[in-house]
Amino acid sequence: MKTGKISESVWKRSVLLYTDVKANEILSRPSCLGNDCTKISAPGMVSTAYSVDTLFLKGDTIRQNGICRTVNNLAAAGMKTEVVLADILLPADAEEEQLKKLVQQLTQCTEPYGAAIAAGNVLVTEDVVRPVVTLTGIGTPMFPADKQQKVQPEQNVMQPADKQKQKVQQQKVRPGMDIVLSKWIGLEGSVLLLEEAFVQLQARFAAPFLEEAKGFVRYLSVVEEAAAAMKSGAGAMHNVSEGGIFGALWEMAEASGVGLEIDLRKIPLRQHTVEICEALGLNPYGLISGGCLLMAAENGAALAADLKKQNIAATVIGRATRGKARILYNDGETRYLERPQQDEWYRFLGKEKSEE
Repeated sequence: MKTGKISESVWKRSVLLYTDVKANEILSRPSCLGNDCTKISAPGMVSTAYSVDTLFLKGDTIRQNGICRTVNNLAAAGMKTEVVLADILLPADAEEEQLKKLVQQLTQCTEPYGAAIAAGNVLVTEDVVRPVVTLTGIGTPMFPADKQQKVQPEQNVMQPADKQKQKVQQQKVRPGMDIVLSKWIGLEGSVLLLEEAFVQLQARFAAPFLEEAKGFVRYLSVVEEAAAAMKSGAGAMHNVSEGGIFGALWEMAEASGVGLEIDLRKIPLRQHTVEICEALGLNPYGLISGGCLLMAAENGAALAADLKKQNIAATVIGRATRGKARILYNDGETRYLERPQQDEWYRFLGKEKSEE
């Protein structure tokens, strides 16, 4: 299989087929179709969500985007990250100082979100050649009104979960809804490419240009726009990550069984991302795009205006339609959105490896 996120078809036949068991406490499950966390609600407890991500480290540096991805997945589900559990695998030649540095970095990265870091299993093994950190984010509803009330003795214990299931089912894109995108695509990918190909890019671009692109890391969280979108009544949200904006649009539409009409010219891009991708021969629309959030709303212009009041850039890029046609318009030209492909980030890494 190709590196990166597995395809929708592989997910369905080799994962979903064997894990889609019925359980009243499980409200939603992670999938390749726009849902990146599991929501659980049991009698007498506040509904809880879990998001799992694995980081394969080079050396002993944890990138901010690794933590952001876990937090963003929960935010897109309307959840605030409370705790991040970290399971750490270290190679046999690792030193204790390296472990200490990793945990310190994890703590520093989670502090901005008001989340606590909790070390889980730490194992030194000859089965890995570099550190591997698995993060499990645990979140609760952002707003008290979304919290599950305790079950009264006379109530049917199935009732709370049933009500929550109905609410989850309503968080879908419906035909006629506007599709809104926050900030700009390719932010996370720009940061990653800058780190991985710095020498190559340094020979082409001026230092101020590269320094500004490096600063995109400050935009990688979508917590603020997710909270603002929920207050504004957004119908559905999806964290744009691997597969880029094209992958996220497909996943969001496929999960809700709707079509799309998207104006390619309205999808916001920073010029830095355009030029970095051009220099490396990559497509920015297929580049990992942590830092922007896809939202669906009955009135996209009003949602975008509400976000802008919070100093969050937002753009209406299209609308959902009936049927399954997912159409991209670009200055008079029409094309159809394809199923998600391998992320351009992984394609770049594979290209670099083949040239060594």
